[in-house]
Amino acid sequence: MHLISRALLKPALPVTWSASPLFNRSISLTRAIERGKRKQEDSTLRHDRRHQFQNHRQKGQSHQLDKTGQPLPSSSFTSSSIFEASAPIVSSIPYTTASSEFLYGTFSVLSALRARRRKIYNLYRLPTSSSLEIDPETETTTSYTTAREEIQHLAQHQGVSIQELRGADALNTFNKLSGRRPHGGLILEVSPLPRLSIDTLGPVLSMGDDMQVVPSRVPELEADLDELFRTAGSHRIIPSCRPLNQFPFVLLLDGVTNPGNFGAIVRSAWFLGVDAIIVPDHGTSPISPVSIKASAGALELMPVLTIKNERLFLTESRAAGWKFFTAAAPPPAKARVPPNMRIEGALSNHPCVLVFGNEKNGPRQFWRPYMHSTVSIPNARASSGDVDSLNVSVAAALLTQKFFDFAQPTVVPTQNAQPESAASSPFVDSFGLESHKVF
Repeated sequence: MHLISRALLKPALPVTWSASPLFNRSISLTRAIERGKRKQEDSTLRHDRRHQFQNHRQKGQSHQLDKTGQPLPSSSFTSSSIFEASAPIVSSIPYTTASSEFLYGTFSVLSALRARRRKIYNLYRLPTSSSLEIDPETETTTSYTTAREEIQHLAQHQGVSIQELRGADALNTFNKLSGRRPHGGLILEVSPLPRLSIDTLGPVLSMGDDMQVVPSRVPELEADLDELFRTAGSHRIIPSCRPLNQFPFVLLLDGVTNPGNFGAIVRSAWFLGVDAIIVPDHGTSPISPVSIKASAGALELMPVLTIKNERLFLTESRAAGWKFFTAAAPPPAKARVPPNMRIEGALSNHPCVLVFGNEKNGPRQFWRPYMHSTVSIPNARASSGDVDSLNVSVAAALLTQKFFDFAQPTVVPTQNAQPESAASSPFVDSFGLESHKVF
């Protein structure tokens, strides 16, 4: 470890030392740096506390004046509805409960109010003129104004406290709560979104039937889940939105930790008609204001199921008739073999789960033995350069749509090994998706 002798310090420093070796003191470089950092942090903390105390005293004594001698508008909440509550704290909006979440963005807020799957505590907003250009979610001022009016109406109808924040500090407060992401001048304080923890997927007897799941026992969530999912015996029911010629289709996201990708996948899945999203209890992006914003509010509507015992889930779900496919990058040409099951018409014959992993590694190897087949999107260019893959949210949308487009009763499981000439070439479905044998 490097040592700095105090005898080597600049003479200008107010340090005294003894020439005797017995009194020659040393300090390590690491300790010196850490000590300096602590002193700087202590000094900064004292300064911040002193500054906050002075501001607190000034607020109750006087108002700042503009050049004409008129008082400047203060950063306080002003009345905007009959549900208005006094909230003098501007620099940090208070939490109603310790678990409160703050949603931001026009459609995130609107979807939460429409879905009514959470407890809603407070709606904070900026004046329209201060927030028109903050949120690029809406393409026109008209659509933005219409959404804002609907939010106001829904909040009032549901008895939500509406508080408008004005003044110079208002925008800074909103920027801090949203992590400086576009917020549209709207922030909604809500309870966490309930998620249904399940052990396995239940059997589906006929096309067009509702999806059934076997829930895990979570007593503290029972009341909330009763309002969201119907009960049939020991099963919870997820209503179907599918055509009558299709079985349920579910996406399982394993290790998708980027909240932007997670939200974008859910947005596409909801739009295209996926029945539910399944995520492991760990290792995947949580439902957060960031992922909800990326989903354009779709996470407020999409059933999200969690699993703790992955092996039990896979074993029991397969026994109930579910077929599992995993999305992966195309393997080298020499390694390609015919699939166990083609995905053409899969949804007209079986309920299906499509598993996605993160962009770097794909799904974990743990899932591989349980998959019925692997699907991928081939690169159209012989030489792709540095662009050799798709964003996982884009791949999820493309593969999902292909499953739906070809929901025809033409699945032909491959029972016997193919001739060597056929096995040496890639098997490509008629819609351009490669399928590969996985066991």
